[in-house]
Formats: sequence, C-alpha cells, structure tokens
Amino acid sequence: MWGQILFKRTALAVGMVTVCAACGQKGPLYLPNDPESRDRATLPQVLLPTLPGSSNPPPPSAPPRESP
Repeated sequence: MWGQILFKRTALAVGMVTVCAACGQKGPLYLPNDPESRDRATLPQVLLPTLPGSSNPPPPSAPPRESP
C-alpha cells in the first residue's frame, strides 16, 4: 500500500519536472532572412518532397502580400 503511494507520488513529481523543463528552446522565434536561408527547404517542400525527374512539382507558395 505505502509502496504504491510512494511510486505514484514519485512518478507525479518526475512528470511535473519533465513538463516544467519543456524542450529547452530559449528566445523568440523568428524567420531567418539571411542569404544562407534562401537555399533551405520550406515547410511544404519538406512535407511533400518530390523525387528527381517527377513531373508533378509541388504547388508554389503564395507570394507575400504588400501592406498598403
């Protein structure tokens, strides 16, 4: 009986520490716009890769809107 309670509390404590630690990503998210980032794949290219020589290219991304 006491062993089960101790196990549950320990598991709960470990779970809470894990959730509080999260992934460790620090700082704000941003979209890189340096020259090196232009040749990197975009998210649609990663999710829907095409094989070399295939006739169906992925749909182009929408052009950015110009603000008035």
